[in-house]
Amino acid sequence: MKVVKKRKEADLISHLCLGKTTKLKIAIDNTTHFAVEKSLKRALKIRINRWVKDVPAWPENYKVKDVAFRVAGIGSVGLKRYMFLLQHNTRKHKFLVVEIKQTRPSCLSPYVNVQQPEWKSEIERLIAIKRRMQNLPPALLSEIDFEGEAHPFQEMQPIVDKIKFNLIDDNRHDLEKVIKAMAMLTASVQIRSSGMQGSVIIDNLAAFARRSDWQDHVMDYAHTYEKQVDSDYKEFNADVAADKFLF
Repeated sequence: MKVVKKRKEADLISHLCLGKTTKLKIAIDNTTHFAVEKSLKRALKIRINRWVKDVPAWPENYKVKDVAFRVAGIGSVGLKRYMFLLQHNTRKHKFLVVEIKQTRPSCLSPYVNVQQPEWKSEIERLIAIKRRMQNLPPALLSEIDFEGEAHPFQEMQPIVDKIKFNLIDDNRHDLEKVIKAMAMLTASVQIRSSGMQGSVIIDNLAAFARRSDWQDHVMDYAHTYEKQVDSDYKEFNADVAADKFLF
């Protein structure tokens, strides 16, 4: 986290792109970044260029230099997600990486019987919740329409910000510190957005935390689902080995 704090935007650009100075292109590795079909790439460029032009804060300052399909995040696998390398019109050495992706209903929605807020659309729900719950939501977070479907538009967040658990998996003390820090961050997120549109207030959250009748159920579920995940992983590997997937 200390390294991330000191990282500059140029470091992210150099990590994601190939080329020198003003001739950068997104690095296509066919693992997390994939080439986009020409006609779709052209349509995406036109849409983003028009959107950027219409944003008061960016009066024709940037233009799309390159486009790629991006795979990142467990919840986004299988959805359309595009990243854009933007280049400043006059300061040619200045670049910015943004992205858009499809929005889908929460995977928890079929299992929740508690009354939820009414949203005009999934994109409204996603953007509103991000702004409420995150201390610093992604820069440029907004809504953009492409081919009749609304997408969240935001500055791209680097994947290198994730905790590398393989560095601490043999150190119980460090692992415990990370888990406690994540628990505190999760609690802070809930407190930050409590009491809005019918969500529980902080007093109710604190009362729930003090109860002792739910922890065992959570642990039982975690142990059971650990076996399910292991089974799914083995099945996936077997299907890959049998060439049942086309990448």
